[in-house]
Amino acid sequence: MLQKLEQHADKVEYYTDLIIGYATEYGLKILGALAIFFVGKWIIQKMVLLMRRAMERSNVDETLISFAGNALNVALMIALIVAAASNLGINTTSFVAVFGAAGLAIGLALKDTLSNVGAAVLIIFFRPFKVGDFIETSGVMGTVKTITLFSTTLTTTDNRSIIIPNGALIAG
Repeated sequence: MLQKLEQHADKVEYYTDLIIGYATEYGLKILGALAIFFVGKWIIQKMVLLMRRAMERSNVDETLISFAGNALNVALMIALIVAAASNLGINTTSFVAVFGAAGLAIGLALKDTLSNVGAAVLIIFFRPFKVGDFIETSGVMGTVKTITLFSTTLTTTDNRSIIIPNGALIAG
């Protein structure tokens, strides 16, 4: 009976040492990764806010401010997640490769849509025309009613609404 108690005590001591060893080794890594994530998230929020304020002071269109803020936030959050995972000891090389391949696939699949978004950024940034201007493009004449990320709406002289993709508008 005493021998069984000693065996159980040895097992308890062995498992206690094992748990303490894992807790000190991985617990500090987890706490470090959480600290990196939450501090990094706070810094990203401040950076996006500063960028938005700077763009507002420069009188940049609200559509472009929103688009640029969201793009910056997503890009920095991906980098932050990779950094936190790397701190945990996870090999992040494969994650970076997957993100790159996914970005390429999405870019190729949405090339026309991204072309329209890029054209919208050019229209909003360089302002070749603005809402209320009378323009002629692609054989259509009208007053610019709205400019969105994907298209521009014109109102013709006979009061028809015509939606033109921004890519075609820049090309025309």
